[in-house]
Amino acid sequence: MARGKVLPRFRAVEGAQEMLEFKVQSLELLQEVRNTRVKKLSIELDLQMITENFISEITSVCEKHKGQTQLEFKISDLETLTSINLFSRNMKIKPDDGLIEYLNSKEGIIFKIN
Repeated sequence: MARGKVLPRFRAVEGAQEMLEFKVQSLELLQEVRNTRVKKLSIELDLQMITENFISEITSVCEKHKGQTQLEFKISDLETLTSINLFSRNMKIKPDDGLIEYLNSKEGIIFKIN
């Protein structure tokens, strides 16, 4: 990711249209951006999916991928058309490739990186 400013070009030609240039101030690799700039990972799922097996599985996956990103769940009940947002206070994750692959492989889970 590149960060910078758009400024009038240095030594612009007299009488020509005003020219602008982009001055780079910092560069970050995309891998570093994911680790440092991602604030939370939101997981949306249906209430019927939550079983003891699912809870132990998601807990073990989150323990493998510990980090500094907040974890949030949005649980929906299709019968009553209600949903609730829950966030984990004591478990933070690192949204790396292994975690993303796991979430993509699970049917019925929708996730967003904010």
